[in-house]
Amino acid sequence: MNSQTERSNRNKPFPLWDFSGYHPVAVDPYPTEENPFLIIKWYRESSHYRKITGDMILDRMLGNPISQTIFGAPLTRQNLDFILDAQGKLMQKYLKAGLPAQ
Repeated sequence: MNSQTERSNRNKPFPLWDFSGYHPVAVDPYPTEENPFLIIKWYRESSHYRKITGDMILDRMLGNPISQTIFGAPLTRQNLDFILDAQGKLMQKYLKAGLPAQ
Protein backbone atom coordinates (compact mmCIF):
# COMPACT_ATOMS: atom_id res chain seq x y z
CA MET A 1 0.00 0.00 0.00
CA ASN A 2 2.86 2.37 0.80
CA SER A 3 4.38 1.75 -2.66
CA GLN A 4 1.00 2.33 -4.33
CA THR A 5 0.74 5.69 -2.58
CA GLU A 6 4.30 6.47 -3.64
CA ARG A 7 3.52 5.73 -7.30
CA SER A 8 0.18 7.53 -7.38
CA ASN A 9 1.48 10.67 -5.65
CA ARG A 10 5.02 10.59 -7.05
CA ASN A 11 6.39 11.00 -3.53
CA LYS A 12 8.84 9.08 -1.41
CA PRO A 13 7.17 6.30 0.57
CA PHE A 14 6.13 7.24 4.07
CA PRO A 15 8.50 5.67 6.60
CA LEU A 16 6.91 2.73 8.43
CA TRP A 17 8.36 1.36 11.66
CA ASP A 18 7.79 -1.80 13.67
CA PHE A 19 8.23 -1.67 17.44
CA SER A 20 6.50 -4.97 18.14
CA GLY A 21 8.06 -8.30 18.87
CA TYR A 22 10.01 -10.17 21.50
CA HIS A 23 12.58 -7.78 22.93
CA PRO A 24 13.26 -6.56 26.48
CA VAL A 25 10.82 -3.65 26.16
CA ALA A 26 7.89 -5.85 25.10
CA VAL A 27 8.48 -8.79 27.45
CA ASP A 28 8.90 -6.88 30.69
CA PRO A 29 7.68 -8.86 33.74
CA TYR A 30 4.12 -8.02 34.71
CA PRO A 31 2.18 -8.09 38.00
CA THR A 32 0.87 -11.46 39.20
CA GLU A 33 -1.20 -12.64 42.13
CA GLU A 34 2.03 -13.28 44.02
CA ASN A 35 3.43 -9.83 43.17
CA PRO A 36 0.45 -7.57 42.36
CA PHE A 37 2.34 -4.31 42.96
CA LEU A 38 5.13 -4.93 40.47
CA ILE A 39 5.63 -1.81 38.36
CA ILE A 40 6.08 -2.50 34.67
CA LYS A 41 9.01 -0.39 33.48
CA TRP A 42 8.03 0.25 29.85
CA TYR A 43 4.19 0.03 29.86
CA ARG A 44 1.32 1.26 32.01
CA GLU A 45 -0.53 -1.93 31.05
CA SER A 46 -0.53 -4.24 28.04
CA SER A 47 -1.50 -1.70 25.38
CA HIS A 48 -0.35 1.71 26.67
CA TYR A 49 3.32 2.49 27.00
CA ARG A 50 4.95 4.95 29.36
CA LYS A 51 6.55 8.27 28.38
CA ILE A 52 10.03 6.70 28.61
CA THR A 53 9.01 4.19 25.93
CA GLY A 54 7.48 6.88 23.72
CA ASP A 55 10.63 8.96 24.01
CA MET A 56 12.70 5.94 23.06
CA ILE A 57 10.48 5.30 20.00
CA LEU A 58 10.95 8.90 18.86
CA ASP A 59 14.71 8.76 19.47
CA ARG A 60 14.97 5.53 17.46
CA MET A 61 13.01 7.00 14.54
CA LEU A 62 15.08 10.19 14.58
CA GLY A 63 18.39 8.31 14.66
CA ASN A 64 19.34 9.28 18.22
CA PRO A 65 21.10 6.71 20.43
CA ILE A 66 18.82 4.59 22.63
CA SER A 67 19.44 2.20 25.51
CA GLN A 68 17.79 -0.82 23.89
CA THR A 69 19.69 -1.94 20.80
CA ILE A 70 17.05 -4.44 19.66
CA PHE A 71 14.06 -2.14 19.50
CA GLY A 72 12.26 -0.88 16.43
CA ALA A 73 13.04 -1.39 12.78
CA PRO A 74 12.05 0.53 9.68
CA LEU A 75 9.84 -1.63 7.45
CA THR A 76 10.57 -1.81 3.75
CA ARG A 77 9.61 -4.17 0.98
CA GLN A 78 13.22 -5.39 1.02
CA ASN A 79 13.40 -6.27 4.74
CA LEU A 80 9.84 -7.36 5.58
CA ASP A 81 10.44 -11.09 5.09
CA PHE A 82 13.64 -10.90 7.14
CA ILE A 83 11.86 -9.09 10.00
CA LEU A 84 8.94 -11.54 9.99
CA ASP A 85 11.35 -14.49 10.01
CA ALA A 86 13.42 -12.97 12.83
CA GLN A 87 10.28 -12.28 14.88
CA GLY A 88 9.14 -15.88 14.37
CA LYS A 89 12.49 -17.17 15.65
CA LEU A 90 12.41 -14.81 18.64
CA MET A 91 8.86 -15.93 19.42
CA GLN A 92 9.93 -19.60 19.46
CA LYS A 93 12.87 -18.75 21.73
CA TYR A 94 10.55 -16.78 24.03
CA LEU A 95 7.98 -19.59 24.19
CA LYS A 96 10.67 -22.13 25.07
CA ALA A 97 12.18 -19.92 27.79
CA GLY A 98 8.87 -18.77 29.26
CA LEU A 99 8.09 -15.42 30.82
CA PRO A 100 10.90 -13.27 32.23
CA ALA A 101 11.76 -13.76 35.89
CA GLN A 102 9.87 -11.45 38.22
